[in-house]
Amino acid sequence: NEFSIYQDSLSQKVDVLVLINDINDEQPSWPVAGNVIRVEFLDGDGPGKNKFILNAVDKDLGKNGRVRYKLNNLGAPFSLKQTAEDNRLSLETSRIIDREEKDSYNMSLVAIDEGNPPLTGSIMLQVIIIDVNDHAPEFDRAFYTPPKPIYENEVVNSEVLQLQATDRDSGDYGTVIARDNARDKEYRKTATATVSISVLDRVDEAPTIETCFLPSGCTASPSAPSIPENLALRSKIAEVIVRDLDTGDHVQCETVLSDNQPPSHLQVGGLSEHGQEVPFILLSSSVNYGSSAPTDSTMKLFDLVTNRVFDREVSSRACFGIVCRDSQRLEGRASYCVTIEDVNDSPPVVDGPIVFQVWDFFCSGALEEDAERRPLQGRVRNHVHDADIGNNSRLQFALDPTDLEAARLFEVNADTGQLRPLVVFDRERQASYTLRVLVTDGGKSPLTATATVTVRVVDANDRQPMCRQAEYRLRVRENRPADSTVGFVEAEDEDEKELGNGAVAYRLDDRDGDADWRAFSVDRRTGEIKTSMPLDRERQAHYSFRVLAEDQPEVRARRTDWHLLGVTKREPGISIGQVLAEDPDEGDNRLVDYELLNRAEVHDLFSVDRRSGLVLINKALHSQPARDFILVLRACDRGRPRNCSAEARYRAHIVDRRDAAYRGGGSGTESGSPGGGGDSGEHSGGKGLGNEIVIVCLAVMFLVLGIATVTVVCLIVRKRSVYVKKSRQPAVAMTTGPDAEHADVKMISGSYDMPPAYKDFNG
Repeated sequence: NEFSIYQDSLSQKVDVLVLINDINDEQPSWPVAGNVIRVEFLDGDGPGKNKFILNAVDKDLGKNGRVRYKLNNLGAPFSLKQTAEDNRLSLETSRIIDREEKDSYNMSLVAIDEGNPPLTGSIMLQVIIIDVNDHAPEFDRAFYTPPKPIYENEVVNSEVLQLQATDRDSGDYGTVIARDNARDKEYRKTATATVSISVLDRVDEAPTIETCFLPSGCTASPSAPSIPENLALRSKIAEVIVRDLDTGDHVQCETVLSDNQPPSHLQVGGLSEHGQEVPFILLSSSVNYGSSAPTDSTMKLFDLVTNRVFDREVSSRACFGIVCRDSQRLEGRASYCVTIEDVNDSPPVVDGPIVFQVWDFFCSGALEEDAERRPLQGRVRNHVHDADIGNNSRLQFALDPTDLEAARLFEVNADTGQLRPLVVFDRERQASYTLRVLVTDGGKSPLTATATVTVRVVDANDRQPMCRQAEYRLRVRENRPADSTVGFVEAEDEDEKELGNGAVAYRLDDRDGDADWRAFSVDRRTGEIKTSMPLDRERQAHYSFRVLAEDQPEVRARRTDWHLLGVTKREPGISIGQVLAEDPDEGDNRLVDYELLNRAEVHDLFSVDRRSGLVLINKALHSQPARDFILVLRACDRGRPRNCSAEARYRAHIVDRRDAAYRGGGSGTESGSPGGGGDSGEHSGGKGLGNEIVIVCLAVMFLVLGIATVTVVCLIVRKRSVYVKKSRQPAVAMTTGPDAEHADVKMISGSYDMPPAYKDFNG
């Protein structure tokens, strides 16, 4: 504060310090609203826990403003503390605080200054005890049971029973679920009570089936159970475990033949309701489980055993089902197919007599090498079967070791049973052979069968007919009518008659120069000689002719006029003629192929078409001089073995074009023939004479040519009956005798030289 001092007339400003002495006129107070200080402690805080509180304020100075405190705690477990350093005030617990004992305390805090007289101030000190979850929930009972029976099929959310529990903690801490709901997890408390709810069973569960096939083990649906065939009756193949979760329910089980037709009721003796035998049946288990035996009444054990002896060769699978029913007819089902494994119980079986063929090669020494190693067209394997499978049906073949003769003649392929001849066979010596082939399967205990094989030697036409007599002398009365019997000729052929090789046919030899044969005929089949016209002894008393005996399958030429052919020089590919042959057999045996045997000798100038028999020019003939070529041909059928005709000659004459034009009277540009032109100069009388000479020469030339032509035609006519065949034929000749009443008929039989050895052509 400033003060002013005024004097009489003179004024002057001076600073004056005025000291104001404090008096104790202010009491202590707390600058809080409501004159209440609130302090919080936690439930369970122990002794010595303190909380700072606000100090009182006194506006006086000195000791008038110094304050001391006094707590009126009214028995509360708190005391007042003040620090010496900064006089801060705090409230401290004197013991453990229990909210459940008391949740708040109200005390009076008094502040006293040191003035004289002292002034005081007070404020309400309210202590709040904050609850913590230090008490667990408590059930009203330790054991609960439902007031009514509870069944297993009760509706969801049906009330079972009511639980009662309390919690001494306040607020959310007293809500019971399975634990209380304290905010801090470490403070959460739980309580337990035993709740016993007995769920009563209803029969609503179907039985379940588990099958353990030996030796693989248990599985709900085994992939491929199998058993060997020939198991003894009632052999155990699996263990069956049946469970029914319904308590005390009665279950019955059985096997059925098919799931598609389950029996309507349990059967006895392993038969389905239709009387068919099931492959397996169930028997109560004989397993001794000892201390580990199941005590669960819901489980039943069965042995699955065979109900018949199985034969894989009859059926390779056995399918069945297991059906289990409880008291409410609820069913459990399982279906299985058991594979029947093969056991080597079926020996090899030979399908009747076995007959093979081997060719008769006796006539062909050149083929012995090839024939010896040629396999027969057939295999024993194709005539034997084994009902087993795998190695049990794998067959091996061997000749009977006790048959030494068969081992000399044949060998057999161990895998296929194909026979191979070791020698050349002659049907005329032995027509068939019988041998034994041992057939063994590949089982661990091999089973054996014996196949009896007959090998027939197929006849080859390797024997020529032979007349029983070399000469026949017959008599016939003259003037008898035509077709009168004179006598018989007989010939035999050792070849097989059924194939025609040994069937003999007869014909007159029309190649004889004499014409005696024209007076007679011969029956082709019987050899009977008959007259073809009345005979007059006075005109001719003796006849001599030949009768040919030939076997049947030979190939004969259908045309015998393979003759001289004039060939003008032509280009390659041109046909100059055709040869034809026929075969009286059937099928492939009558089809004929043609061959040119001396192609190299004719310098490859000619060829023959294999199928048609056309004779073709192979190379241009322009450079060839006029000359004759003899083509050697034959025809062969396509049978097996093949039969071929004898060789036939075909004469091809190459004619120069100029010669041809000259002989034909032409004037061709290349011929240069005399008629092609002449001198056109003056003519004298000598010219006419020259023309006459030319005319005479031409006439003589044409006369000579005509005679030659007639001669050739005669030769051709004489040779028309020549047959293309593989061998010359035995011949019969006839001569006449001087008898006055009878004509002597002499038939001379004989055989010609054997042709080259018969060969088997595979073309």
